Amino acid sequence: MADSLPHSGQPIQLVFSPTSVKESGDFRLLELPPDLLKSIESNDSSPLTWAIKGNPAEDAVLCTDDKTYSIRSVSLSNSVLVATPGEVQDQIVIRDTSHELLQVAPILPKVHRLAGLLRGREYDEGREDLDDDALDDEQDTQSQQQVRRHPPV
Repeated sequence: MADSLPHSGQPIQLVFSPTSVKESGDFRLLELPPDLLKSIESNDSSPLTWAIKGNPAEDAVLCTDDKTYSIRSVSLSNSVLVATPGEVQDQIVIRDTSHELLQVAPILPKVHRLAGLLRGREYDEGREDLDDDALDDEQDTQSQQQVRRHPPV
């Protein structure tokens, strides 16, 4: 922030945004590891493709093209002010106050659900020309035949 607010030697005026009550809680602070921060700060013209994924019963993860990161909420004992430069020189506008941040850290991908997602889709060289609908129909027929041979008790 020091780079964006040149100081003229005059006292800096802190003011609350007129919309700070309405914006309260709208901001989330994200603590990024150095490699993600560099990808944001680089002048590379390629777009960033990040996705936040996870089931309601699991922790969310941030996925990039080549890495997976955990996201966890960390409570802060001190208040952190979310501020922007004011419309006049030597003025800072306080937009919100935060007592937590979202910490992002690299982790190994969780692949335990992968076997369940791929079950029934194993590669079979003899059926590679069939489309998904034909494979689904074939699997339904096989399931029905198994039920006829082994009726439920």
